[in-house]
Amino acid sequence: MFPEYPLGTDFTVEERDLLRALNWLKGKFKLSEVLELGKAALDAPGPEGYERHLARMGLDQPQGLKEELYQRLLLAGLAAAR
Repeated sequence: MFPEYPLGTDFTVEERDLLRALNWLKGKFKLSEVLELGKAALDAPGPEGYERHLARMGLDQPQGLKEELYQRLLLAGLAAAR
């Protein structure tokens, strides 16, 4: 109904997608929603179509399990925020 940024923004399309995804993730770190977050990470889509988003966050080439988990969580957030 209303534009997301009624006064305009300097954010790129990818940055706006990332903001929505990161806000979604932030909301899932409540104790009552941790299981849903874990399931979302397991069911996260592949990186196809999100290459620019992952590159912007430095997760296009994850190094180790920690970054792979971050990548999957971000992909889950991007999928949920669309």
